[in-house]
Amino acid sequence: MNTHTIIRPKVLAAIVVMGIAWCGGACGNESVADVRSTKGTAEDAALRPDTRRCLDLAFAAASKMPTQPHGRNRARLRAEIAESALDVGALDACASYLAAVEGWRKPFVAARLAEAWATRGNAAQSAAALSEAVSALSPESAAVFSQDWQRDRVRAQIARALIASGKTDAAASYLKDLVASEASRTLPLEASRASVATFPATMSAIDGCLATNDFDRMQFAVEALLAFPSTILSDSALFDAIEAKCVGTVAKFPTEFRAQALTRLAGRALEVAEPVRARRLLDAAEASVVAATMLPEDGLPLRARAVAMRYASGEKEAASTAFAALEAEFVSRRGGIVDIRRAGVVRAFAEAAWRMDRKSKAAELWLRALDEGLANPNSRPRAEDLAATCRSIVAVGAVPDAAFLAKADALLQGLGDPW
Repeated sequence: MNTHTIIRPKVLAAIVVMGIAWCGGACGNESVADVRSTKGTAEDAALRPDTRRCLDLAFAAASKMPTQPHGRNRARLRAEIAESALDVGALDACASYLAAVEGWRKPFVAARLAEAWATRGNAAQSAAALSEAVSALSPESAAVFSQDWQRDRVRAQIARALIASGKTDAAASYLKDLVASEASRTLPLEASRASVATFPATMSAIDGCLATNDFDRMQFAVEALLAFPSTILSDSALFDAIEAKCVGTVAKFPTEFRAQALTRLAGRALEVAEPVRARRLLDAAEASVVAATMLPEDGLPLRARAVAMRYASGEKEAASTAFAALEAEFVSRRGGIVDIRRAGVVRAFAEAAWRMDRKSKAAELWLRALDEGLANPNSRPRAEDLAATCRSIVAVGAVPDAAFLAKADALLQGLGDPW
């Protein structure tokens, strides 16, 4: 029997954003956060101007990296920021960054953008983005791809965009002859579109991926298990089957992936008002982290995320106590954490504080993350940390305050030699 409780709309919205911000692993791009804007087009998730400024600061930091010797780092980071815009539904922002994305990542992000526009029902915008992605596969653009897997990844993402547009036959032509791990990239999208009637076939496809024991394909299978729509998860028996398969599968994975997957599944349980299931999954996620021998810079962020989800499940007092304990542990162990990893821990704490309705605390922690990012005297890691902290704010739907924006802008202006 399903154990239900009422979850307030505000809490439910926070849960949806958590699911986006915490997506990781093989694809992690299966949903679009519902972040409303007071300004912008109807298509763009309503990013407030200051929130958009955070993304712009991140992109500017990446763009300041010199091509020599940091061309690859710059290309990677620019693409990640464009995808951050996608992940919060800011499709217009993503499109504006796309022109500066370089290499094979440009058609990949374009194909992701095409999928997102298709999901929104905007066929014209989707077709335009898809055309840009497809053009990179022409012989004239061969230099874009330095390795075969890059081309395969773009083709697989084009197939996803076509599936989202309802063009499954066309999608099949792009999946033909792909390496199996990339062809499996469409499985999470198919799961997100499943119905009760198609659920057995989708689970069979997931089982097929899992049976290969191929790490990449198994990751996509887990992503698919996490992507089933609420119409499926609302059926307790079907959710039981999904939970059992997910828990059994992630036991074979490294601790970080396992904890992230279980925490995300807990969030899905809260979406369909199953707090008891959510708490059981959070217990398992936290137990896996505690049992593992993890460096504090790896374990503390995972535990902070689980604590924030526990807060959303209704265990507010216990979550608040646990959060305070995590902060104290960070203070006591900070000296043993590699200096360039400290900002990542503080960002995770800031995100957790925001999700726990401690807005002032979160603002304080994001400012502290900017300071922690200055540990390395070289500008490349400083630029990466600045971009990561700006993206952290955007990922949870927060609005940066004036103090943060002023400090971030000053750090941006200070980037320069030595890189």
